[in-house]
Amino acid sequence: MLAATTNGLYRSTDGGSTWSQRRSTRTWSLAIAPTGGASAEILAGCQDGLYRSSDGGNSWSVVSLPGSASSYARLHTDLSRSNGAVAYAWGANGNTAYLWRRSGGTWTAVSPPPGVNVAQAWYDWFLAIAPDRDNEIYCGAIEVHKGTLSGSTWSWQNITNKGSTGDSIHPDQHNIAFEPGRPDTLYVANDGGLYRSNNRGVNWTHCNNGLVVTEFEYIAQDLSTSRWVIGGTQDNGTQRWTGSSVHEHIADGDGGDCAVNRSNPNTVFHTYYYMSPERSTSKGNMGSWSTISPPAPAGEGCLFYPPFEASATDGNTIAMGGDALYVSRNNGTNWTRLAFPTAARSSAMFIPSADKVYVGTTDGRIYRSTWTGSAWGALVALSQPRAGAYLSDLYVNPDNPQSIWVTSRTLGGGRVFVSSDGGTTWSNRTNGLPDLPINALEVHPGNPKRIWVAADLGVYESTDAGASWHDFSNGLPHMYVGDLVYHPHARVLRAATRSRGLWEIPVDGWLKQPACGVQFSGSLNPNASGRWFTFNWPATWHVIWTVMPTTAASAGGPQITWSVQVERGTPEMVTYWINVKNLTGNSVNFEGRFCILSYY
Repeated sequence: MLAATTNGLYRSTDGGSTWSQRRSTRTWSLAIAPTGGASAEILAGCQDGLYRSSDGGNSWSVVSLPGSASSYARLHTDLSRSNGAVAYAWGANGNTAYLWRRSGGTWTAVSPPPGVNVAQAWYDWFLAIAPDRDNEIYCGAIEVHKGTLSGSTWSWQNITNKGSTGDSIHPDQHNIAFEPGRPDTLYVANDGGLYRSNNRGVNWTHCNNGLVVTEFEYIAQDLSTSRWVIGGTQDNGTQRWTGSSVHEHIADGDGGDCAVNRSNPNTVFHTYYYMSPERSTSKGNMGSWSTISPPAPAGEGCLFYPPFEASATDGNTIAMGGDALYVSRNNGTNWTRLAFPTAARSSAMFIPSADKVYVGTTDGRIYRSTWTGSAWGALVALSQPRAGAYLSDLYVNPDNPQSIWVTSRTLGGGRVFVSSDGGTTWSNRTNGLPDLPINALEVHPGNPKRIWVAADLGVYESTDAGASWHDFSNGLPHMYVGDLVYHPHARVLRAATRSRGLWEIPVDGWLKQPACGVQFSGSLNPNASGRWFTFNWPATWHVIWTVMPTTAASAGGPQITWSVQVERGTPEMVTYWINVKNLTGNSVNFEGRFCILSYY
């Protein structure tokens, strides 16, 4: 077995139980001669060029390619299945594409496809030879270009972007496969999912129904409803879920971080990439977005998906972080730029209230800015939980700002920390977690000892403030989880995964038997009536009510009567009045009891 990795080329002779590194240079592509055997030719596309092995990948020698670059942003290779003497190499460096063909033992340069865009070669790139034709190749970049050699002349077709014909497919091409025994049928994987052509790219059919491979970057929710989530997806826009089995596409392009105004949840935010926030005042309806970009000077950098937050409690404060922090108190109409004391790049953020903003950086620093009543104060540094660590998420308890949690993606040390003194000192709460980057954190608002973290593989829970952890991934695909949100009314935890969609689970488990308790207690004077208000209940819960006297019943008949009245009902939440009447000449004490037969 051979493995091409970012850390080099590896070989195993025992079915993958152990591996030895045969080259230490980043390797992207491997091709093995179809005849097989111990001395079969193997080609490897590496950062420093094309390499060849004839001893099962144990040793490698460089292949001399005419006009070759010294290094590549991407280099792929393939050997013809119909003619093992023919091979190709397809590479990119800077703005230049390279293509070679080997025939008769000699490598010759071929003019690349006209108009090929190599700007994203580091990200989208592949090469394949038609299984039945050594003169037909498919070069993947942002688009797929099919090349056909006739004599000494190449002809090229862009088979994925056909303009206004209606038969184009999503850009950013990552892989290709041919149906065994049917070389006319090919499959292409790209940022839009999976597509099939039965005629070598002339026509296309998408294969995405039921596939569930959307790559959610970040999610946000409206706490006034259990059926509303917004999420940014990589190269597939921003999506909205309102309880249907189908998400609504509400913005195009890339989808990054997003947020909801807690004071007015009709005001919502999404971002594309870099510093590009937009605002909607109609809960994100398609076409309702307006640009509210902060005034970042030209050349100022940021992450591809920079952090964006809205106040977790009150007000209209939002913030976005790049190589400076930008804060607005009016939903992005006006911004204040706050420079870092020393150069830094924002990677995590939390706004516990309209008057405080916290930001973490890619090198492990944390800063806070406080509204003075007339302006935002300069950024003040907290102590560092772990110097140099990439901070991925922040949480500050709105009811106790001395309590701060922070997570990190950087391995080789602590990745979950908590402070109980406002960031002066930190305690490492990583023990018990797997050796994986930690991407996000969520704290139960009613139980600050209950914590969830999202890792590069799965979700983990602590019920003792991080002293111990257990796997909380039951039912999740084995996937990178990038973001978490908890809905306190629906009592569900939601997880955004990279390439397997959006998931949720009731944090107290699926209800298997009724959950009962006492909602209120009261008393009534002789022959008096009254009513008692119950707090919001999710409309998806099946709740029954009873009123039980707690004093001795009078002789001769019922002591009280009661009825339930819906005080306010929406598709999301229901509140009730419980009307109670004392039927006796004595004072009566009673309890209002509920039983939840099912929820969510």
